[in-house]
Amino acid sequence: MSLSPLLNAPPLIVVHAMAAIAAFALGIVQLARAKGTGSHRVFGWAWILLMATVALSSLWIHTIR
Repeated sequence: MSLSPLLNAPPLIVVHAMAAIAAFALGIVQLARAKGTGSHRVFGWAWILLMATVALSSLWIHTIR
């Protein structure tokens, strides 16, 4: 498996995919950490921003290859 198709894709698709991968990884970290700490809140807001990026960027992706 190679990342070259993703890296050669239009920039919007790269942003969408990287935000989704980062949100997935951060979600796993969030579930493994203790709730209620300051870092949990910061990571939670970061996850929300990443998911908003994924959702908004998907609105302008119209092609499937």
